[in-house]
Amino acid sequence: MVLIAVLSVATLSSTAYAVWMNGGSLDFSDSELFVILTDSMDGDPQPYDIAGVPAGSLVMVRHDISGIRAGDIIGYRIEGVPDPFFHRAVSVGEGSVVLKGDNVALSEEIPLEDLVGRVVGVDTNMGKVVIFLKSGLSMVIIMTALASILILTLLDIVRYCRGDVV
Repeated sequence: MVLIAVLSVATLSSTAYAVWMNGGSLDFSDSELFVILTDSMDGDPQPYDIAGVPAGSLVMVRHDISGIRAGDIIGYRIEGVPDPFFHRAVSVGEGSVVLKGDNVALSEEIPLEDLVGRVVGVDTNMGKVVIFLKSGLSMVIIMTALASILILTLLDIVRYCRGDVV
């Protein structure tokens, strides 16, 4: 019963958190979550809606790029690289956007068709949780915990069958 209550609270909390990161909307069809892997956006705080994004942050990206303006943090893809990069828009042109990392000296012009979307939410801690969960160590810990629960459950069944449980 306690485990079910904990899982229910965790599910409710994570759903509420995701809705909060999505601007209060339950429609996630135009959004995607990414983990920032580099420190290119971890420069001096900028005077924009999102001041900066340190490495290990979880970001929510809205795929609609129609309202991009200078100062927005934009995700974009480079051919041959599986994970998108994230830099701040310096200027927006007809068919391209000039982007620059807050911690990078050079800017680059990216065609609009290579854009993933605009960052609309940032959590500086949850990305570290995602990185941990994707690591091999987390699988060992989870499998050990599940095996322990299974063993304890089997021991309880054996005790019950023997009549040891009151």
